[in-house]
Amino acid sequence: MRLVQPSQRSKNTSLIRGAGIMRTNNLQVAKSVFEDLHLKLVLAGFGQVSQGWGRTEFVPTYNRLYYVVEGKCSIKAAGREFVASGGHLVVIPAGFPLSYRSIRGEKLVKFWCHFSAKIGHMQMFQMLEFPPYIEVLESEGNDLRDLFDRLLSAKQEAEDITALLKIHNCLSDLIIYLIERARPVRLNPVVTAAQRYRIHSYIEEHLAGPLSLEQLAAAFHYSPNYFIRYFKSIFHVSPHRYITQMRLEKGQWLLENSKWSVGKIADIIGMKPIPFAKMFKQATALTPTDYRRLHAGAQAERTDTMALRDTPAANRWQGAPCEHTQPSG
Repeated sequence: MRLVQPSQRSKNTSLIRGAGIMRTNNLQVAKSVFEDLHLKLVLAGFGQVSQGWGRTEFVPTYNRLYYVVEGKCSIKAAGREFVASGGHLVVIPAGFPLSYRSIRGEKLVKFWCHFSAKIGHMQMFQMLEFPPYIEVLESEGNDLRDLFDRLLSAKQEAEDITALLKIHNCLSDLIIYLIERARPVRLNPVVTAAQRYRIHSYIEEHLAGPLSLEQLAAAFHYSPNYFIRYFKSIFHVSPHRYITQMRLEKGQWLLENSKWSVGKIADIIGMKPIPFAKMFKQATALTPTDYRRLHAGAQAERTDTMALRDTPAANRWQGAPCEHTQPSG
């Protein structure tokens, strides 16, 4: 089965099940939400991680999926701590504290991808609540491995004009699989797009300044204490965390799409160069300079998954050794 073919999705029942994301009374809300879904792949790979793999208490600016093929690892994400093992598809949302580590004596082989998923200007995983992982059914394993393989192959095709479409198709199929298998339990229709947009736009227009909580609350005629609660009810994170995430995301975009220096970019997003570089590396595992180099052109795109080239696609998921390039997922 080739999930990338839209015409086949309604005919297949192995990965695309049709369980439905929402109950009937929320169907129209769900449709309107997903019409505005935007996906972007940041990094992807496959391999066996080294002993000592791990990071502690950082806030990623992009979402992560880990499909564990073999072994175990310990993960704490969005306040939930668990052990992921073979056959688990782990869902790690952006914008929440994350810690992960290998387990002594345990081999860990996994597919992984980092990506953004936004509905308008909102993170999809702030609007939908997923379980920390999905237990992939044995009958679905080969199809899911094939889907990740095709994502990695498309990622290598930097000079192919269809590569971006292939990547988008693969990411879309992964999101479909997540939704139909996990049945996310919350869709927040109460807060209107206009309410979110006003606050988001104000922050965006004032990113270059200090943008204190008091200033933000006053702009919308609330006391600071009430505004924090109101803000969390809309965005599901604190104002400080949301502003920091917006600054880092804009910094990422400027690193990819401008030739300005890191210092100039830091100034544009309202940060000092050293704190910006430190927080950027905490969030992405790359320095701003390394991130720019990675996304500079076709050669850098091919380098992203260079370690995969020595292992035939048909054998990658069968446990063949393949060390991660940095960052290691």
